[in-house]
Amino acid sequence: MPTSLSEALARLAEPGTSWDDFADVWHVRHRGALRHVCVAVGDGPWEVLHGTPTDDQLSNLERAFRTPPIDPEDEPLDRDGVSVFLRQIAPERWLFGLRLRGNRRCALVTAGYRPERPPTDAELTLGEAICEALAARQEHLRARDAAARRARALNARGVALFALEHDAATPRPLNERATRLAGRFPLRGDDGFGPWIGEALESAPNEVAVPAGSLRGAPWALQARRAPSGTWRLEISGGDERPLPSAALLREAFGLTDAELRVARALSGGGTAVETARQLGIRETTIRTHLRRLYAKTGTSGLGELVALLREPRWLDAPD
Repeated sequence: MPTSLSEALARLAEPGTSWDDFADVWHVRHRGALRHVCVAVGDGPWEVLHGTPTDDQLSNLERAFRTPPIDPEDEPLDRDGVSVFLRQIAPERWLFGLRLRGNRRCALVTAGYRPERPPTDAELTLGEAICEALAARQEHLRARDAAARRARALNARGVALFALEHDAATPRPLNERATRLAGRFPLRGDDGFGPWIGEALESAPNEVAVPAGSLRGAPWALQARRAPSGTWRLEISGGDERPLPSAALLREAFGLTDAELRVARALSGGGTAVETARQLGIRETTIRTHLRRLYAKTGTSGLGELVALLREPRWLDAPD
């Protein structure tokens, strides 16, 4: 368990961690129980991070943030865009209020902590630390959401995404395609890897070229990228022949031109717009024009959604 507020705040920077340790350390330091912690953006609703405040208590927070202090000496401390103030909002309840960077507000409501004085520089420093912890937590959440969106996009293209941790012997599936593929992972070796891959991942700065014969079941292809944390991301594509959708059915359903049909059928294989342009021998600007028309005619809003539509079994009922 953390023994200082700084240690407790450092743990808060990681998504999924609890405010409980911070609340315990707060109680030891201030002799006050931390009832709840809330954050809000601008005039938006409060998001509860710790505790279970009632609607009336949340309304008290709003009033406390909007009501100016009675004593001018109680004006909030302000430094580098972070301001802190202390205010009594109910009997035995005090608000440690923060106005943070990025138009955010944070409220720590405590019972038993009765400073009856303006905030100190030390408390302003604590406010800045809380601000940084919340910002780091938010950044981690954004990165996690971006990774999830990428995994879904790769899945729609038929690419299996795996993570390879530092000391792991086998990769960890990160999307549905990888989960399906894990049972028949095509890398040679008793542990699922060829003897080349460990050395290649250690020496290559960003990507790994697949030596001839290292993958079974051609046309498998592998790309490896190192994340900032040092974890490798392995993208494996190919390995199965997917029948092309029927040109006749697509033309009848969506009124596609011959050029749009060629692009649509090529995209159904899971390649990117750039890869498909190279495959068809056309310019990237041309294929993006075709994509805009395909989105409009099929009612889709992105490449992943379009590919998923083109891969539906109904387009294989009447082969050419």
